[in-house]
This record gives sequence, C-alpha cells and structure tokens, in this order.
Amino acid sequence: MAKNSPTILAQDLNFEGEISSTGLIEIQGNVNGTIKGNNVTLRESGKIEGTVIADHLNIKGKFEGSIKANKITISSKASIIGNIEYELLSVEDGASIDGQFKKICNKNNKKKEAWSLAAKSGSKILSTTLLLYDSQRLQKLHSRE
Repeated sequence: MAKNSPTILAQDLNFEGEISSTGLIEIQGNVNGTIKGNNVTLRESGKIEGTVIADHLNIKGKFEGSIKANKITISSKASIIGNIEYELLSVEDGASIDGQFKKICNKNNKKKEAWSLAAKSGSKILSTTLLLYDSQRLQKLHSRE
C-alpha cells in the first residue's frame, strides 16, 4: 500500500470550497470553506474561515468558524474565533481564543461537559461558564421551554 503524500496549500494560494483527504493537509495560505481530513495543520502564515472536521488538528495560524476534532493542539501563535468540539485539547500559553468549547465524550459516559470560554492574551480567561449534565436531564430542560 502506497504512503499518502501531504497536501500542501502554499502561502500565496487562496482557496474557496471543500478539501477532503485521508492524509496530511497542511494549510499555509487562505482557505474559505470546509476541510475534512485525518491530520490537518494550519501553519502560522495560514488562515481558515469555515469548518474543519479532523481526527487531529494542529492550529498555529488564524481560524474563524467551527471545528470538530478528536485531538486539537493550539500553539501560542494561534488566533481562534468560533465553536470547537474536541475529545483531547492542548493549548499553549499565548494563544488567542474567543469561542465556545464542547467536549466530545465517550458513548459509555452519560455525563457531558460543555463550557464557554472567551480568552485573550495567553491563559488569562475573561469569562467562563461550566455546565455538567446528562442527556435525560437536558431533554427535560428543553421540554420546559
């Protein structure tokens, strides 16, 4: 079986549309659209506006939109605005994040964590809300509205 070569979108490239790959996708330019892949890296020079669905996502550049990934690594130079769903999350000091976070839980675990975080300049948190709930309780809350 042949090894997949990485898909690299160069720094001078502006792309609009959908990208899908089973290999490594490396973004150095600008993407406006949807990216689906096993391993996606947004370099410092790169910018994504849209949606990323990945097994592993490494963010070093600017992102605006929604993310759903099993493992997310956010570097100190990253700037993120949007909704983030994750199973494992790593954030370096210095990252700029303004968004909603939702932990993807194992199906065997009925409890879920959802938290909203608006953060700027390192690990200084401007606002945080933490909610713990199970699916039955959430359904009851929604039925009261």
